[in-house]
Amino acid sequence: FYSNLELEEVILKNNSISGTISDKVGDLSKLATFWASFNELSGSIPTTFGNNLNLKELELQNNKITGVIPSEFGNLEALEFLSMES
Repeated sequence: FYSNLELEEVILKNNSISGTISDKVGDLSKLATFWASFNELSGSIPTTFGNNLNLKELELQNNKITGVIPSEFGNLEALEFLSMES
């Protein structure tokens, strides 16, 4: 789905998805909602999320994500909801 640059919502909650979140997430310039909670995602949060200036909601809780929240999140001025608890 990373090739569909018009994509505004990605909702993958509760699907047992494993692996990492691709850096290509930053290419989705119209992305407003990214919900991928209750999966088996691992690795760090891509810094390229900071490119998603229209992002309003980001849910990544209950995964196996490690590391820190990227400083690029400071670019997300439209962000209204963020959930990352483990």
